[in-house]
Parts: sequence; C-alpha cells; structure tokens
Amino acid sequence: MIQIDLDGKIYHVNYVNANALKAISSLLPVLKTGAERGAMHSFSQDLDKMVQWFCLLFNNQFSIEDVYASYPSDYLLRDIFLALMAVKSNNSLALVSFPTRPLDSIKKTHA
Repeated sequence: MIQIDLDGKIYHVNYVNANALKAISSLLPVLKTGAERGAMHSFSQDLDKMVQWFCLLFNNQFSIEDVYASYPSDYLLRDIFLALMAVKSNNSLALVSFPTRPLDSIKKTHA
C-alpha cells in the first residue's frame, strides 16, 4: 500500500495501476533537458504535468490544487521523480509513503 499525507488527510492506494504506468510516456519530454526538448516550455506547465501524474498515481483522490496547497515544496519534485522512476522500472512496491522523509530525520527518531 502507498499512502500520501496532505495536511493530515491520508490517501492511499493498494497498488499502482496500469494507468499510471501508461501516463509516464506523456512525462518523458518534461524530463529532457532544454536542448533535447527543442521548443520552450514553461516550468509551471511542466510542473502541472508532473503533479497531475502524481494525482493519477493515487487514482485522482485529490486535486492538483490540493498538492500545491499541502505538499512541502522542498520534497515535491524529488518525490514525484522517485515515484516516476519506481513505476517506470517496475519497482513500485518500493514506494510506501509520501512526502518522503530525509534520512537524517529517520535516524533521529530511531536513535
């Protein structure tokens, strides 16, 4: 099961469905560097696409606006990329909880 905490509201899915895997193809151009992409795209448009995919990962139980309002900005891109790479490489079982916690905060709670 994968869960996400948005301002104390917990959403979860039991597994990543095939729609999330299929939708990765629409994100591949976003992941390319500027020279590889050709036409200019705005950061906000690219971010919207990535957040939209992240919502799809959780079966659209929450909106893009919910993510923007409740997700810590320092973790957003890293967590989306982590989820994207896990799903793309058929390792989605490694995904557990979002937002992810930095390793140093995990060490402090177990010390």
